[in-house]
This record gives sequence, C-alpha cells and structure tokens, in this order.
Amino acid sequence: ILEERKQLAQHKINNVIEYASEESKCRSVLLLNYFNDKTAQPCGKCDVCLSKKEPVNLSNSEFKVIEQLIYSNLKASSISPKELINQLKSNANKDEILFVVRWLIDNDKISFNDNNELSLCN
Repeated sequence: ILEERKQLAQHKINNVIEYASEESKCRSVLLLNYFNDKTAQPCGKCDVCLSKKEPVNLSNSEFKVIEQLIYSNLKASSISPKELINQLKSNANKDEILFVVRWLIDNDKISFNDNNELSLCN
C-alpha cells in the first residue's frame, strides 16, 4: 500500500512539473486533459497562448497617443478595461490598447482598484 501511495504521489509531482515546464500546450488544455476532458480548446489567454500571438508593433508616437488617451479617460474616473477599450477603439485596436495598459500597470502608472476598474496610481 505504501509503495502504491508513493507511486501515486510521484505521478502527481511529475504532472505538476510537466504543467509548469510546458511551453507549447495551452495551460487550460493541460488542466482539462488531466481531468480527462479531451475536448478542450486553447484559451487564448494563458502565457503559452499569448506567446504564440503576433507581437504588437507600436511606434513610440503611437504608444504615447494611446497612453495619453488612457490617462485622459482615467482622470475623469475609474473605468473597467472593457469600457476603456470601447471608448478608445476608434483610435486604436484592442491589442494595442491592452499592450499599453499592461505596460502602464507593470510600471505602476495605473492599477486596478477594489472594483476591478483601472485607475491612476497616486
């Protein structure tokens, strides 16, 4: 019985290591396959799926324009990412807006508040 438990524990550890080190399969697909769901489709949102996506190519001036538009919208009030994209979609596409938003979050220029809305950092 102890040997069976040891083998089961080792199997679980190997699965966790495989999940963490996998660089080509969607994380959601890996998890769902682990639970015997073989119909899973790539999520398009995990680190693996995003790494396969075409990179956003913005010039410095295009980046600055989107950045200023984001700041202008957030000066008035906090806003959800979806609303922000809707307000800016005539000026840039969704991927460009999200690229700038991620950069601003990573550089502590904007953040999420308790309501999961974007707001300016103090």
